[in-house]
Order: sequence, then C-alpha cells, then structure tokens
Amino acid sequence: MSTDPRPRDEAELDRFFARRSAQNAFAHLREVDARTLAVLQHIGLLEKALPDGDYEKLTALLRSSTEASPIEIPPGPHLVLESQEAAGELVCVSDLVLAPNREVRLAALSHFRDLERQEATLLTPRTSRVLGEDASAAGRRVRWRSAALRINSALHGDFLCNLAGVKQLYQIGSWRELPSWLERVLRPSIPSLESIQLQFWSLESEPRDLGAEIRNWARESSDLRSFLSRFFSSIGHLPIDPDQLGTAIQHLGLHRDAEDVWETVWEWADELGSPLARYHACQFFLADQSLIPAGMRERFWKEIEEIVLAPDAEAENLEWGESWRIRIDLAQHYCAYFECELPGYDSGRLAGLAWWLGDRVAEVFGADQARIAQLRQETLTPVCERSHRYRTLGHPPVGQSLLRYATLHCRPLWSLSILNGLGGKLKRLGPSGFLDRPSPFLARAFVAVSLFGLPLAKASTHMTNKYAFAKSWEPLVEEWPSSFGDFEGGATAADLWEFAEGLFGVQWLPELLRRIPKTEPEALPQLLHAFRFAAYTEPETSEVTWTNLQSEEWLTPFLGLAKPWALETLLDALLELQAQKGDEWRVALPHTIASALQASSVDEEQAEVLFAFLVMASIATNTTSGLARLREEVGEAAFSAWASRWVAQIERLQEGAPEWTKGRLRPVLTALHVTGADSH
Repeated sequence: MSTDPRPRDEAELDRFFARRSAQNAFAHLREVDARTLAVLQHIGLLEKALPDGDYEKLTALLRSSTEASPIEIPPGPHLVLESQEAAGELVCVSDLVLAPNREVRLAALSHFRDLERQEATLLTPRTSRVLGEDASAAGRRVRWRSAALRINSALHGDFLCNLAGVKQLYQIGSWRELPSWLERVLRPSIPSLESIQLQFWSLESEPRDLGAEIRNWARESSDLRSFLSRFFSSIGHLPIDPDQLGTAIQHLGLHRDAEDVWETVWEWADELGSPLARYHACQFFLADQSLIPAGMRERFWKEIEEIVLAPDAEAENLEWGESWRIRIDLAQHYCAYFECELPGYDSGRLAGLAWWLGDRVAEVFGADQARIAQLRQETLTPVCERSHRYRTLGHPPVGQSLLRYATLHCRPLWSLSILNGLGGKLKRLGPSGFLDRPSPFLARAFVAVSLFGLPLAKASTHMTNKYAFAKSWEPLVEEWPSSFGDFEGGATAADLWEFAEGLFGVQWLPELLRRIPKTEPEALPQLLHAFRFAAYTEPETSEVTWTNLQSEEWLTPFLGLAKPWALETLLDALLELQAQKGDEWRVALPHTIASALQASSVDEEQAEVLFAFLVMASIATNTTSGLARLREEVGEAAFSAWASRWVAQIERLQEGAPEWTKGRLRPVLTALHVTGADSH
C-alpha cells in the first residue's frame, strides 16, 4: 500500500493547492466575512456553498421579516432565526445577498427594498442607487455574483444601515457582535457619507438668510409640532441664536394658549429623546418668554441648569448629563476623524456633519445614563482619544472655521450657547434658584465664558453671529454680575471678565502676542486660549505670529519656562498655523522647538514635552530636518534616550492610522530609527 501523500492527477493537485492556499491564508483568523468567502468560492478556492444553513428556512424568515423572530427587534440589517438547534440565532441579511441560493438572494434583496419603503432613513442615497441599479442582476440565476458583491459592499459601508444594525444589537444585548458594527459607525465610509445631504451643514459660509428660512418653515407648517420637527431635522444639530426663532413664533400664532404651547413643545422634545431638542425647546421659550406658563418657571430653570452643568464631569444627579457628554465625545471624534480622512475639505461643513452624526449615533443608546456612562468609559473614550491623537499628529490642513474650533476645543459649547441666550432676559424671567446660589459648577461655567465665550463672540466681527455662542456677552454680564461667588485667589467674576475683555482691543492680536512670554502663570489660560482661538479663526494670525516667531526673545523663553499644559495649548496653535500657512512654517517651527529644547532653563519634564512636540511638529510638517539638527547638536546618546520612547509609540500608532497620518509617520519613524533608537 502506497504511503505517498502526493496527489495523483493534475485536477486533484489543483484542488490540493487551493485547499492549502485557503488554509494558509485564513488559518490565523477566527472568522472570515461573507464577502471574502463568496469571492473565494467564485475563484475556486472553496467548494462548499455559502452560507451554510437551511435555505428554505432562511427564505421563509426573510419573507416574513420580524414576524418569525422570537425576539422583538427594530428594523435593520439583522433578523433573528428561530430553530430547534439555535433559538435566537442572529442572521445578517446583507450577507445573504451573496447566497448561492437564488431564492435566498431574492428574499434578502426584497428585505432591504421593503425596509427602504418603510424606513426612509435606513439607507443612504448611494446605497439606494446601487440597489436600484444592481438588484435585478443580483437576482438572476446565472452571472449574478458581481452585482451581488456591489450591493453587499454598498450595504457594508452604508452608515445609516450600519447604525440601524448597531441599534438592533444594542437593544437585544448582542454584545459579541456589537463592537465590529460599532467600529463601522465610528469610522464610517466616506463615500457613503458623501451622499448624505444636510439642509444646513454650518452657518459660516451659508448664503441663505436663516431667519427667512425659519419663517418659511413656520408659514408652511400646519401646526406647531410639524414646525418643530422640520426645524430640528433641518438645523437641530447646530446651536443657533434664539432670536432667529422670534418671528417664526409670530407666524405660528401661538399666543392664544401658553399652556398648550408649553405641553406641545416638551412632548415633542420628550419623544425625540435628544438633549439637543431640549436645548432648542429652551431657546424657543427664551425667544418669547410670554409662552412660559406662570407655574412652569421652576421647571424651565431646571432645563436650563441641565444644559449649563452637563459638560462638567463632576456634576451629578443630572437627568441628561451623560446624554450630553456622549454627544460631545462623538462630535469631537467625528470632527477629528473627518479632518484626517478629508484634508483640505471645508472644515465648517465637517464640524456640522460631526454634530449631526453624533446626535444620530447617541440616539441609538437611549437615555439610560448609567449605561451611557459605561459605554463612554469602555468603548468611546479609547476611540475618541485615538482620533484626537491622529488629528494632533497629522494636523491636516483645513479651512478656518468657528464651529470647528468650538467643537474641538470648547466642550461647554452648548452650555455657553444657552447662557448667552439668557442675556437681556434674566430680570424678566425672575429668580432662578440654581443661578442665585454660589456653586463650584457655575464658577467653572463662568471660567469657560472667560476662556471661550469672549473669543467666540469676537469672531462675529468677520464670521457669523448666527450661533448663540458668538453673540455679545455684555447683556448677560450686566444682568448677572455677581451670581457665581469668588474664584481661586480671591478673584471675582468681575475680575475675570475685566481681564478677559481687556484682551480684545483694537490691536488685540499683536498685543496678545507681545504679552504671552511676559505673563504670570495664573493669567496664561486666558491668553493662550485666546491665541489658539485666533490661530483657528483669525485670517491675519499667521502673518502676525510669523514676525514674532523669528525672534528668539518671543518663543524660546516661554517654551523653556511654561508648564506642559501651556505648551500643549500654544504648540497646538502653532501647528494649526503651520497647517494653514505651510512653506516658511514647515522648516521654521521644528527648528524653533529644537532650539528651545536646548535652553539651559529647561528641566527634564519640559524637555520630554518639548521633544514630543518636536516629533509632532515634524510629523505635521512632513519634515525631519529639525530632528536631524537636534541629534547633531546634543549627540546620539541624549537624542536616542528621547527617541527610543517614540519609536514604539509611532509603530503602534501606524496600525489603523488614516492614510494621511501614516504618510507623515513613516519619515519621522525612519529618522528616529536612523539615530540608533530601537523599540525592541
């Protein structure tokens, strides 16, 4: 009996190598997606039909939709299969589009067609178009695979479809499958999103008259609820100025029964389940306070308090605190993610899309504050930190935008907006309860006003004052001069305000730059936040800063003496200017940091921070000459001590990094390796 294991003929030899190829290629994976398996079957590397299972049962399940499901599940790309072998087995219908069995394919295609008719927001326009073009070919008996693959790819990358899948998995508690679907939602396909059209992306480059648009919605709406729904679907993701609502209220003719209006507005907000809807409800009543019933002032102030305090992580017992925080987290994540994926794009549109997506995704997780807090801690925080790190490292060039700056660097954006909406209205609203007693949370809110509010309002001189946070703060301060008590060091709210307001004179930017290296540490926060604001929003900042950057008397002493948090704020502003200006900044910035690192006043902690920013500046500028200069001047040993810690970090960061960031990581990693630094 022969013991030769070799195949006997060429056909068997081909099958032998095909099986071995498939084994070697996929043995390290626990599972392979349906698309890959379908392609392998098509090219002959797999003989087994896919997917496994009883085709008749799958077809019956698809045709009966959720009627055959043992578990109540919202509409989406999943169904639950009930069988004797596996009760409650989850079926991904988009994978069944690739099934060799024609009846299963037809039923799967019909499933999405039915959902598209029933749920207008389940699929993006791009996927609907692909379905319309390829559904007929994918349902043929022969030569169907190419069309089915196109449909499967469109469904797999469809943001709205994936979001519906996340909602299904979250509601039925399918925790094993949830992470992979959540990853699709948190790092969405750009082509899929490009087919989504928002009525208002942002307000900065918007040529239409927002007030006129809102008045038109009011005239065209049959009742208050339909107006609110149209308003929120069109612009609810943006913190608009409440004065824009005033004339709309007049067109709606709402002054007959204030109690009925009050109940309608809050019923609408409750049904939406979004804190953004509650913000707009508050602004609605601030636009016309006569619509607040006499007995509801305390309830109204409670809603205001929720919005003001929500961004503060230490504020407890808030009904909507975590719902606000998850939306802030998601908006900051998406804003950073899109900048890396779409460098050079309109940053105002990206920021507006980030808030729209953040609200849509957060809505999936409901209003259970404890579950949202756990989700933020275990899942979202690492994702947000990663996207922020990639954006900071690559610092892609995008246009200046007020909304972008506020999204990335001002977590209390909506709090500032509702506070500013109170300006000129406090006396008429009467005692607030929570505003009239000193509170550390309100003290921190007012610090946010001095750090962010005035700079944001300053931007209205050349951008837009259609955002609530970008209006003048003077009416609020005049009515509310001592509501917050004293701050650290005995400073009062008036002191903070006077100092912050003094930053914005006629020649405020040159004066600000002159003061930065000479200012005492306790006064630096206002100056540095104002400078970063200018870098992100003021067109003339790069020219004014460039003049100062040429003088070592301006930057070097400050870099050598400032605390790490101050360096981070300052250098983020400088990297932003570099991204916008390019050319002369590309070389000058890394070399300036390399020079500052060698100053005699720099201690070990500051040196670590400065080297980190030299690496970041080199990545952002896509240059390595600053690193080469430092290596030559301090020697291999000193340089390698710093560089060795970064080699391992950059190698880890390359995994999963956007292509824009990867392209800038490679030359810097090479420069660090060349020095003899080694991560192993």
